[in-house]
Amino acid sequence: MSLALVLTSLVITQDYRPSTPVEVYVAPIVAPSNILGMGGAAQALATGSGATLMNPASMAVRYDYNGAAWFDWDFSLDYLASAGSSDIENSGRDPENESAELLAASLGFNFGRLGVALAFDSQQTRFCPAAVATCDVSNRLRINTLLGTLAASYAFLDGEVTGGVALIVPSASFTAGNDEEQNPRYSGSALALGVVVRPHGQPIRLGLSVRLPVDATRDGGGDNDQIEDRFIPDALGAPWQVAGGVAYSFGDKPLNLRNSYGDPRIANEDLDQLRRSYLTVAADVVLIGTGNGATGRGAWIERTEQLAGRRPSVSVRLGAESEFWPNQMRGRVGSYYEPSRFDASDGRIHGTVGFDLRLFELIWVWRLTGVFDYARDYRNFGVSIGFWH
Repeated sequence: MSLALVLTSLVITQDYRPSTPVEVYVAPIVAPSNILGMGGAAQALATGSGATLMNPASMAVRYDYNGAAWFDWDFSLDYLASAGSSDIENSGRDPENESAELLAASLGFNFGRLGVALAFDSQQTRFCPAAVATCDVSNRLRINTLLGTLAASYAFLDGEVTGGVALIVPSASFTAGNDEEQNPRYSGSALALGVVVRPHGQPIRLGLSVRLPVDATRDGGGDNDQIEDRFIPDALGAPWQVAGGVAYSFGDKPLNLRNSYGDPRIANEDLDQLRRSYLTVAADVVLIGTGNGATGRGAWIERTEQLAGRRPSVSVRLGAESEFWPNQMRGRVGSYYEPSRFDASDGRIHGTVGFDLRLFELIWVWRLTGVFDYARDYRNFGVSIGFWH
């Protein structure tokens, strides 16, 4: 799902006031391949720990293959690296001297109808001054932000409605050249709420999530108030976000199986008897709040002003998935509109594709997964190995 963070800081330019907000906004979607391949349309189809950052209810929504188990667990790890050729913020600025690394990871556990998950979104931006001849670790300024999320969810009404709540805690560190990191401490947090509705025997699902704004102020930590003539931020924050989605499935494979959650009194669906041909389509609409007079993250690094989030932003996401080659291959296609938070740049439309290919059986049945995300001034490609279900 696309994530917007607001980082409040002191920036020294002649026209800046202390505590000028700085928004850290990673508009492109960094998520598991099944989500990214469908254009990030994940609210209704949110399942497992990998979707925790998008909908806190996801961990208690079972996959088809583990709906009969009382206990199960899963994890996800997704990485994006930009080497100065991708405009991660979609700010319209020249990214030549700037690079970024984004990491989203999660770990979750199922206990019957209960799901708990720990997830985080880590972002590092590195910048080299334009005047330097060679950009290396000795002259780079680095900003690291981390958004930690602890989520708990539960399947109500025989699993037809799943609700979840998440606690979000931000942190940050700052490094110049070979100096040690400055790690200020921040106190503050926010809540996120989510729900997934999956009526048994029906081909439709609904999803909704609400992320409340974060307001975390600096309460100590670090030896200095400045780094490379820039004031270290005195607060962290995140604007509110509301997302809703719907999914509909065509074909022989049921979208919403009845799960037993390990209860022997409940008959679980026999997966071996189910047909696998299907086409599932999904759509999300995401509304992101204003930046409250914030400037961009890259602009903070360059000590220039570029106001972000002057008005709410809207992202629309569409996707489709089909197991067009039963028990051998699944394909995904999608698109999403990434709004720009800056007046100097227009929004951009992404096209995404992905696949799962069944390989061979060696203790488990293995699969090869690929995904690609393309837009103006942006490329993201991933390949992974996992288990076929």
